[in-house]
Amino acid sequence: MNQQTMSKVEQFERGVVFKSARFLPLLLSVVATLMLIVASIALLYSIIPSWKPKEPAPAPEPQQVSVSGGEITDYLNRSAQPASPTAQPNPTSQPGNVAQTPPVASPDAKSIANEIDAIRKQADGLKLSWSNEYQTVCQQVYFGNCYNSRTVMSVRGVSGYIDQAFSHHNDAAVPIETVQVGDQSYRINPSHRDAKLAILKELEGVLASAHPEDAHKLIGAWGKLREEKEKERDKAIRTEEERRNQEYADAQQKYRSAVDRKHIVRGISINVVALALGAFVLLGLVLAVLAIERHTRLLEAQFASAKAEMVPASPPVSNP
Repeated sequence: MNQQTMSKVEQFERGVVFKSARFLPLLLSVVATLMLIVASIALLYSIIPSWKPKEPAPAPEPQQVSVSGGEITDYLNRSAQPASPTAQPNPTSQPGNVAQTPPVASPDAKSIANEIDAIRKQADGLKLSWSNEYQTVCQQVYFGNCYNSRTVMSVRGVSGYIDQAFSHHNDAAVPIETVQVGDQSYRINPSHRDAKLAILKELEGVLASAHPEDAHKLIGAWGKLREEKEKERDKAIRTEEERRNQEYADAQQKYRSAVDRKHIVRGISINVVALALGAFVLLGLVLAVLAIERHTRLLEAQFASAKAEMVPASPPVSNP
């Protein structure tokens, strides 16, 4: 390496390398340290498990509906005739059906059956039909012959109104029980005993204030008003359940999003940590190479200087 090249290298080292070496390592160290801190925090965040939402609790039931005597009177004043339900219920679910081999009933089923039997006695005193009555209606007649007929309910009995009111409070998971009261058997779903007893007490009050000539109208108005209120109550319950289910679905979506986000953050954090450590290693290698190069040139210069000092000076030549 000639003198001119050595001079340029010295000039480059003093103007660029030495000046950069004063602040560049420190800057790289600060950047790498910040990267490590941020990556460590992100990694810690990604390791902490996300809160998994709990399944929604059952929606609280609204207050039980009731029909007062004044409401029945107002309904009869508004309606010329009471509504006649035409839906045919399942005959096996009527309270008055007789079972062949009645098993031992629960106390709840017995209490409901006793109230139903008391209402049956009231209905007999008012000359009301206990069971639903049906008739066959011809829909298509050709040349005086019926070719299409169907069975419809002509008169809804007291048991039909009870079944209609109970249908909003029956739990399908609870088995039907058969209860023997005197010479009558009743098939009872004992779920929601208090609500059903309240319905029966209400019906007892309606029948107690009725007379044989208006009993059918009163019980028809009672059944119609109660059915309307029960449907409104069922709608409120469904609305609340839908709201809770939607909140649970939203919480589940947020939970899955948080899990996915932490998974991504975990991968990025590991890469950043590796990059920061790599920056430290690279910085150390660069500084080591620069230091080795600098020391090598200094040693070469010292060896050259020592070698020059060891060469003896030649004696002067005399002229004859």
